[in-house]
Amino acid sequence: TFQLTATADGALEEERTQIDQLADVTGLQASALLGEFAIDGPLPATPEDGFDIANTQTLSLGSKVTLRGRPVILPAGELGLTFDVGYNWERITSNDTRSLAAGGLAGGGPFETQLTRGDLEGGVNIAIPLTSRNEGFLGALGDFSANFQGGFNRLSDFGTLYDWSAGLTWEPIDDLQFGLTYISTEAAPSLVFLGNPQITSFNVPIFDFAAGETALVTVTSGGNPNLLAEQQRDWKASANWKLPVGGNVRLNVDYVRNRSDDVSASFPALTEAVEAAFADRVTRDIDGQLIALDTRPVTFAETRAERVSIGLNIRGRIGASSARGGGQRTGGNAAPRPERGQEGAPRTGQEGAPRTGPEGAGPEGRRFDPARFAAMRAKFCATPQGETPDLSALPEPLLARLRGSDGQIDPERLAAARARICAEGAAQAGRRLREGAASSQANANANSGASGRANRPRGRGIPSFGRNRSGTRYFLSLTHTIELDNTILIAPGVPLLDQLDGDATATFGLPRHSTTLSGGIFSNGIGLRIRGSYLGSTAINGSEALGSSNLAIDDLATVNLRIFANIGQITGKESGFLNGLRLSLRADNLFDGRRIVRDDAGDIPLRFQPLLIDPRGRYLGVQLRKLF
Repeated sequence: TFQLTATADGALEEERTQIDQLADVTGLQASALLGEFAIDGPLPATPEDGFDIANTQTLSLGSKVTLRGRPVILPAGELGLTFDVGYNWERITSNDTRSLAAGGLAGGGPFETQLTRGDLEGGVNIAIPLTSRNEGFLGALGDFSANFQGGFNRLSDFGTLYDWSAGLTWEPIDDLQFGLTYISTEAAPSLVFLGNPQITSFNVPIFDFAAGETALVTVTSGGNPNLLAEQQRDWKASANWKLPVGGNVRLNVDYVRNRSDDVSASFPALTEAVEAAFADRVTRDIDGQLIALDTRPVTFAETRAERVSIGLNIRGRIGASSARGGGQRTGGNAAPRPERGQEGAPRTGQEGAPRTGPEGAGPEGRRFDPARFAAMRAKFCATPQGETPDLSALPEPLLARLRGSDGQIDPERLAAARARICAEGAAQAGRRLREGAASSQANANANSGASGRANRPRGRGIPSFGRNRSGTRYFLSLTHTIELDNTILIAPGVPLLDQLDGDATATFGLPRHSTTLSGGIFSNGIGLRIRGSYLGSTAINGSEALGSSNLAIDDLATVNLRIFANIGQITGKESGFLNGLRLSLRADNLFDGRRIVRDDAGDIPLRFQPLLIDPRGRYLGVQLRKLF
């Protein structure tokens, strides 16, 4: 059987920015020349000169159709096949009063720029089982499977790009998996990189590594229509092990090697090597003082990177689930757009998922077939106790009920289903399965309201809150990344830049070590989330010119907290205004951390003053959100 899923989405975003205009300092200069005030003392007040206004509107529309099925049975299992085709459209409209200085409509308002891109995409994915312990085909080798994917993107403003990948997965024993994947991709520069309007900004602080000081510079920004398509070639090796410590605790290790050519990037930090490669972008006066810089995007000839990531993921539940009033609602928006090559289907209750038919019927209205159920039960229960059963034997509606909030099969639910199906006679187990499916559909219909209205989407990632009491759920994810190698060849004939050895292109360099933390605990409508990040210390090399200085950049750790309460679930009011109402307390950068940058003398350059780097710092806020 095949499953067809169609999704469509749209978004409209509007942003307005006010920028202080340059003050008229003619009178101030005259007063200073006349000695009317001390030039090293407080400056007299100057009148406000108003603001420049920048407006940006982004409209995006997208659609995707995915056909997924298992049409062929091989000796090691079923072949998986996925086709997808979609069309995405984006339009960015912007105007900026500063553009008048760069050729706007004098006296006629700000100059408006409109960028449009259409993207027709398509692809196919094939998953082939090679060996199988459950099927008894070369089982001594473990479970091997291969995956092949190919696709294209036809961009209205850039032409046709292609991508393909091939992967091999090996599971020698239960709960231990190894994977190896090769990915070849052509990527287009972003729409804004190609066509943003050219804007001139004055008195922008830029750290000049050649002089070892901060200069106030006239900066030109905007798009670069001459950017090239990027060629990416990646190898990824991974290992995933469910630790034998009880609960769901997994250890992940990933190694990635990237090789890319013609990489589009923002203009890098103005080091000696960067200035040599893009000399036409830098303007100095006769004394060597930096006075102007063109920071429009550039193309790097080659980038090379290798990294290792080690992750620990823990999730579980405290307390048993005891639902009042029937089966558990699955809520959820229309099915999220599946990524190309992604296996797995939408959960029950999502658009595109198989529906349960009339009471007493199976999926899509088929009547219960005892013989078919007996065959399914024999295949599902054939696996010895303690090993993972063959999930391909189960119908999709039942699989959907076994999945947790993360879309993965919940081990506790699977164990309960196995005990129910395998420990009883076929007729009794089949009746329970049939009644459970019918009950789930009846509850879904009841949840849509007495008037027969369709079940309202609750938003992606928002729990459905019914009257279920599912105990306390928790998760913790900790990932540490080690950069093994990262080099950039800006252009042929220019020395290779080693970003891990001080040849940085980013403002704060590239740390060798970084860590991310994400965790949460949720219970009956009340939850707490924590997100943390750590960036290791870095250094940026100066030049050999007189006055130049190296920069030492301290490490930085930040923690964000969020406590939320779903009012409708807490009060039991799942209709009316309280339904879908969430109150959140937020604390971003809880410990008010800021980057500290020092030169060789131990001083903090003007460009890197902490309050200029991050004016906001710690943020405390209250958020009230209502979903309709």
